[in-house]
Amino acid sequence: FITHILHILLKLKNFNKYLKFQNEMVKYHFPPE
Repeated sequence: FITHILHILLKLKNFNKYLKFQNEMVKYHFPPE
C-alpha cells in the first residue's frame, strides 16, 4: 500500500515537471508582448 502511494507521488512529480516544461515551451513559442 505504501509503495502504491509512493508510486502515485512519483507520477505527480513527473506530471508537474511535464506541466512546467509545457509552460516553458508555450513561453518560448509565444513570447509575452
